[in-house]
Amino acid sequence: GEGVDSASIQMWWNGTDVSSDVQNIGLGVYRVLLDPITVNPGELPILLNMSIFAEGYNDTYYETSIAVDPALIKSEAPNIPPSIPGYDFLLIFGMLVIICFLIFRRKPGQS
Repeated sequence: GEGVDSASIQMWWNGTDVSSDVQNIGLGVYRVLLDPITVNPGELPILLNMSIFAEGYNDTYYETSIAVDPALIKSEAPNIPPSIPGYDFLLIFGMLVIICFLIFRRKPGQS
Protein backbone atom coordinates (compact mmCIF):
# COMPACT_ATOMS: atom_id res chain seq x y z
CA GLY A 1 0.00 0.00 0.00
CA GLU A 2 0.85 3.64 -0.15
CA GLY A 3 2.04 5.59 2.87
CA VAL A 4 -0.21 8.11 4.59
CA ASP A 5 1.51 11.48 4.65
CA SER A 6 -1.01 13.25 6.89
CA ALA A 7 -1.21 10.92 9.88
CA SER A 8 -1.24 12.13 13.46
CA ILE A 9 0.98 9.92 15.62
CA GLN A 10 1.04 9.86 19.39
CA MET A 11 3.89 7.82 20.86
CA TRP A 12 5.01 6.92 24.38
CA TRP A 13 8.38 5.34 25.23
CA ASN A 14 8.56 3.85 28.72
CA GLY A 15 5.61 6.05 29.76
CA THR A 16 7.15 9.29 28.42
CA ASP A 17 5.32 11.14 25.63
CA VAL A 18 7.72 11.33 22.66
CA SER A 19 5.09 12.39 20.10
CA SER A 20 6.95 15.63 19.36
CA ASP A 21 10.01 13.58 18.31
CA VAL A 22 8.13 11.83 15.47
CA GLN A 23 9.26 13.33 12.15
CA ASN A 24 7.40 13.03 8.86
CA ILE A 25 10.17 12.56 6.28
CA GLY A 26 7.76 12.32 3.34
CA LEU A 27 5.88 9.77 1.26
CA GLY A 28 4.17 8.39 4.36
CA VAL A 29 7.44 7.52 6.10
CA TYR A 30 7.98 8.64 9.68
CA ARG A 31 11.10 8.58 11.83
CA VAL A 32 11.59 8.78 15.57
CA LEU A 33 14.81 8.60 17.56
CA LEU A 34 14.36 7.20 21.06
CA ASP A 35 16.72 7.40 24.01
CA PRO A 36 18.21 3.93 24.49
CA ILE A 37 17.07 2.10 27.60
CA THR A 38 18.69 -1.22 28.47
CA VAL A 39 17.06 -3.97 30.50
CA ASN A 40 18.96 -6.46 32.62
CA PRO A 41 17.99 -10.13 32.29
CA GLY A 42 14.94 -10.83 34.43
CA GLU A 43 13.64 -7.23 34.32
CA LEU A 44 10.48 -6.25 32.49
CA PRO A 45 10.96 -4.95 28.92
CA ILE A 46 10.35 -1.32 27.95
CA LEU A 47 6.93 -0.54 26.49
CA LEU A 48 6.52 1.43 23.24
CA ASN A 49 2.94 2.60 22.55
CA MET A 50 1.66 4.26 19.38
CA SER A 51 -1.74 5.67 18.48
CA ILE A 52 -2.10 6.56 14.80
CA PHE A 53 -4.92 8.66 13.37
CA ALA A 54 -5.46 9.57 9.69
CA GLU A 55 -8.51 10.90 7.89
CA GLY A 56 -10.25 8.17 5.91
CA TYR A 57 -8.56 5.36 7.87
CA ASN A 58 -9.42 3.44 11.02
CA ASP A 59 -7.61 4.66 14.12
CA THR A 60 -4.86 2.24 15.09
CA TYR A 61 -3.26 1.47 18.43
CA TYR A 62 -0.04 -0.52 18.56
CA GLU A 63 2.20 -1.52 21.42
CA THR A 64 5.32 -3.61 21.68
CA SER A 65 7.77 -4.44 24.42
CA ILE A 66 11.49 -4.06 23.77
CA ALA A 67 14.32 -5.46 25.86
CA VAL A 68 18.00 -4.83 25.09
CA ASP A 69 20.51 -6.60 27.33
CA PRO A 70 23.30 -4.14 28.28
CA ALA A 71 25.85 -6.95 27.85
CA LEU A 72 25.10 -6.96 24.11
CA ILE A 73 26.05 -3.31 23.69
CA LYS A 74 29.71 -2.44 23.28
CA SER A 75 30.96 -0.22 26.06
CA GLU A 76 33.45 1.60 23.85
CA ALA A 77 32.75 3.39 20.60
CA PRO A 78 34.55 1.76 17.68
CA ASN A 79 37.33 3.64 15.89
CA ILE A 80 35.70 3.04 12.51
CA PRO A 81 32.78 4.96 11.03
CA PRO A 82 29.70 2.95 12.11
CA SER A 83 27.50 4.54 9.44
CA ILE A 84 29.32 2.86 6.55
CA PRO A 85 27.86 -0.62 5.88
CA GLY A 86 30.54 -3.23 5.24
CA TYR A 87 33.35 -0.96 6.41
CA ASP A 88 35.49 -3.93 7.53
CA PHE A 89 35.11 -5.57 4.11
CA LEU A 90 36.04 -2.34 2.31
CA LEU A 91 39.09 -1.88 4.53
CA ILE A 92 40.34 -5.44 3.91
CA PHE A 93 39.63 -5.19 0.17
CA GLY A 94 41.50 -1.88 -0.03
CA MET A 95 44.51 -3.34 1.77
CA LEU A 96 44.55 -6.36 -0.58
CA VAL A 97 44.45 -4.08 -3.64
CA ILE A 98 47.42 -2.08 -2.33
CA ILE A 99 49.41 -5.23 -1.50
CA CYS A 100 48.69 -6.74 -4.93
CA PHE A 101 49.68 -3.47 -6.59
CA LEU A 102 52.99 -3.42 -4.71
CA ILE A 103 53.73 -7.09 -5.45
CA PHE A 104 52.82 -7.08 -9.13
CA ARG A 105 53.94 -3.62 -10.20
CA ARG A 106 56.59 -3.59 -12.87
CA LYS A 107 60.01 -2.29 -12.12
CA PRO A 108 61.16 0.64 -14.31
CA GLY A 109 62.72 -0.58 -17.55
CA GLN A 110 60.88 -3.96 -17.59
CA SER A 111 58.27 -4.74 -20.19
